[in-house]
Amino acid sequence: MARINLSIPDSLKKLMDEVDLNWSSLAADAFQHAVLIDRMKGDSPIEVAALERLREQRNKFDEVEEAQGVARGRAWALNKASYEWLEAVAKVGGDRESYGFEPLEAVYYALEEFFGSKLAIDEEVFQRQRPSEAFAGGFIDGAAEVFDEV
Repeated sequence: MARINLSIPDSLKKLMDEVDLNWSSLAADAFQHAVLIDRMKGDSPIEVAALERLREQRNKFDEVEEAQGVARGRAWALNKASYEWLEAVAKVGGDRESYGFEPLEAVYYALEEFFGSKLAIDEEVFQRQRPSEAFAGGFIDGAAEVFDEV
């Protein structure tokens, strides 16, 4: 059996001397528990592979969503948006980092005064319920492309 040395405060050692416990066994149990918790963090080869697979799926999903968002943003800008709406999306969307907004929040912020609610924006502007951040980012980019052409 392996041996290790530990350093503990003198005050703790005095308290430990007052209790009749197998400190080596208790410490070994605590170390075992810490090792098991560490292994549950995702370092196993199976978990690493699963996480990589999910990341790839997320990236593909985001690519498709962004492309659909760009198409929807352009279509909305060209066919439905007023100049005022388009300007609001382009301004807030293009400067969303300084506002501290994620893309979806930026569109909601830009258009809520015109449409009254997030649900109305989802239905009238996005034409879908609660779009993803990738879709909303693409939507901003598509609408901003049209705004830049105006």
